[in-house]
Amino acid sequence: SEGVGSAGAGEGSEGEGEGSEGEGEGEGEGEGEGDGEGEGEGEGEGEGEGEGEGEGEGEGEGEGEGEGEGETGIATELSFLLHNNRVKIILSEMTVVGEQVEEGWDLFMAHDGPGPNLRLAPGVGAVDLGNAQDYHEVLVAPTEGYIEDSEDGETCAIGMGWRDGGNGTDGYSMTENVYALRLVDGTYAKIEVLSARSGTVRILCYRQADGSTDLRTVEPAE
Repeated sequence: SEGVGSAGAGEGSEGEGEGSEGEGEGEGEGEGEGDGEGEGEGEGEGEGEGEGEGEGEGEGEGEGEGEGEGETGIATELSFLLHNNRVKIILSEMTVVGEQVEEGWDLFMAHDGPGPNLRLAPGVGAVDLGNAQDYHEVLVAPTEGYIEDSEDGETCAIGMGWRDGGNGTDGYSMTENVYALRLVDGTYAKIEVLSARSGTVRILCYRQADGSTDLRTVEPAE
């Protein structure tokens, strides 16, 4: 009888051992699932932080570019000296050169025929914007409608359109027309002839060097 009882106790011990194993498996699975969820949450938080940083950098770059663009330019007043044959303008340099210069110029104040008339270099086009707006009120260059001078001289985009009477001695009267120019390199400019008297022609010039159509300007510094 005592032997049988011992065997029963032994079986009971085995049962308890199985129960321990079962608990161990349960705990192991639970811990594994918990770790997996923790890693998933960590990855999600990391992705969210990365996206936020990317958006912040993009916004910062956009603001910086916007602030850098659209600065108001300063117009330059230049003079043609007809009697000294200083009659060609290079707008990229804002300089006046002699008639003998063959390349790189943009405007040429010819003084033949009926008096001074403004010619364009080959490949340069002009649009007459009229005089309804002051020079500094012209803010944007048109992108179409430019006319080039013909090789035979029959067509002149500007010609004598900047004056409407008077003479060289007493001075010509100005139409005050503003002209937009598209230069050979694709940049835009605007000009207005201010006066013409006794062989000196004053002209207000501005070229937008960045290639945009932004022609906002202020008066040249005195």
